[in-house]
Amino acid sequence: MTLKIKKFDAVVSWLTLYHIPNHEILLNKLYDLLNSNGFFYTEDITSRIKLSDDEIKEIEKEIYGKHLPNFDKYISNLEKNGFKLIYSEDMSSSWTEFTKERIIQFNSEKERNIRVHGKEVVDSLNSFYNFVGKYYSNEKLGGIRFLAKKNT
Repeated sequence: MTLKIKKFDAVVSWLTLYHIPNHEILLNKLYDLLNSNGFFYTEDITSRIKLSDDEIKEIEKEIYGKHLPNFDKYISNLEKNGFKLIYSEDMSSSWTEFTKERIIQFNSEKERNIRVHGKEVVDSLNSFYNFVGKYYSNEKLGGIRFLAKKNT
């Protein structure tokens, strides 16, 4: 049986690519999936500083972070793999504010959330929200939004 590879006009990803360790392979596959002049849009997590080995292990354990280049390296990797950058934005400040507000909002509705979702789910989400909030607030994690085009 022959598997016909489909091509697409666009690939989009929200907070997913940081889970995948080998971006060289990933970006090559994404590039190959796109039609000529196809678009690639993503919002993803980046690092804002050189993370320590302990921080990397903690991030991998807590949010399954496997690939966290800084903003400039992320862009460089795209261009190195054939993409032409159309637009990019550093989302670090706005995501830091969002994570702070999310924790406050979530905690303000704790009783309702326990009633609707159960204590185990609420405890798990609270742990996740606080972990992410801490890493954004201490400027270790950041974010990127970009639109790139298959450079043909």
